[in-house]
Amino acid sequence: MKIFTLTNKILSFLLIIIFWFILSKIYPPVVVPSVSQVWESIKAILLDTTLVKEILTTIIRLFIGFSFGLVFSIVFSLIITHSKFLGDIFYPIIEFLQVVPPISWLILAILWLGLNGKPAILIVSISIFCIMTISLVNSINNIDKKLLEVADVFHLTKFKKWKYIIVPSLYPAFETALIVCLGTGVKLVVMAEVLTIDSGIGGQITNARINIETEMVIAWSVIIVGIYFILGGIVK
Repeated sequence: MKIFTLTNKILSFLLIIIFWFILSKIYPPVVVPSVSQVWESIKAILLDTTLVKEILTTIIRLFIGFSFGLVFSIVFSLIITHSKFLGDIFYPIIEFLQVVPPISWLILAILWLGLNGKPAILIVSISIFCIMTISLVNSINNIDKKLLEVADVFHLTKFKKWKYIIVPSLYPAFETALIVCLGTGVKLVVMAEVLTIDSGIGGQITNARINIETEMVIAWSVIIVGIYFILGGIVK
């Protein structure tokens, strides 16, 4: 099964390369640069220590925002599910925050924090917090009540309930939400950098846009995707 899945991924990658190659023959390089041009740009980026530092800057911002959002989501999820009164008050607020467009948060963050790396961290934190909290609250509320009743019959301690029932029940939804949050976080942190600051991957994409270096824009985009898959592999 793993070999079959790997084969499918390789075929998908080859289809993208073939489609890209065809488009590069139809359109000029400024519109669709060749695969070789982008590959050379990727190598140039990864061999330049200054540009590697920009990649690390983005990853650090992502990590800080992701960590804040994740920790607060876990705390709030436990509070909301423990108290129906608090849940009825705070859950609608979190749903409201979830619907607010990221660009609105970014503009507010710029007004509050200025044109620096902090707005990127803030919008990642808010987005991760909302997604994870909603996912965890729904997962906790949907835990099989019969399992908890059986645990009470056998007088299991709270620790054992969490270890053998609650955590295993939450893990699948938690892992899925974590992957979704990771993808969302990567996109948001780069978007915020593009619009607020000249450092990080977003800042480099802005520079490439100003200089009309399409191959560099695509190269940075490929690196962003690579970061997502590497971090996603670590999370899994």
